[in-house]
Amino acid sequence: MANEPVSNEPVSNEPVASKKKDKIVLTEKQVMEQNIRIAMSRAEFMMRMPRFYRAFDYVDMYPSNQIDTMCVAPLYDVDTQKLTGRHDMIYSPAFASELSDTQLIGVQMHELLHILLQHTTKRYPKYNSFSLDRSGRCQIKDKEDQAKALIWNIATDLAINCMIKADLKDANNPKAWKGGLFPGEGDFAKFPEFKTAEWYYEELMKEH
Repeated sequence: MANEPVSNEPVSNEPVASKKKDKIVLTEKQVMEQNIRIAMSRAEFMMRMPRFYRAFDYVDMYPSNQIDTMCVAPLYDVDTQKLTGRHDMIYSPAFASELSDTQLIGVQMHELLHILLQHTTKRYPKYNSFSLDRSGRCQIKDKEDQAKALIWNIATDLAINCMIKADLKDANNPKAWKGGLFPGEGDFAKFPEFKTAEWYYEELMKEH
């Protein structure tokens, strides 16, 4: 979930909640409710885990209907093309609506770990097509680079999710979201847990 393409377009304000091609569409009121949940969840997260408090000082959160889940985007200075030390955390209110309160904290922890583990700033693969949009977010246009970025995203998710599995799965809530990528499960059943992102990336690239 780390490097999904993002947009500054507003979220949907359709008059009724619906599903389009299996994608949930929320009403304007429901979007506002999820935005409030996110804000309250972030506050609770910082109270539970004060060590993360300072990291959140450098993260701004924005809703978007252009992504499916939640992601973080490092911000660059447009003139110097150097990292600013800040990140945008972009989330889908529709995705947030599918999460239990425990999972809502878990996915924010997941995204913050991408930042703290430098998955989005120093440890990512080298790309040939690197440019910035007007807001200072990275853009990758070459198809091969896009494929590498997707594989790196999967690898970093696998590395993080096995560390916070209980928060993401919320086994105590039968209605909890059933998504997420985990080593030892589904398409990644052959992968062991607790390997580095680089280890998962190399294994995944062998199949690319």
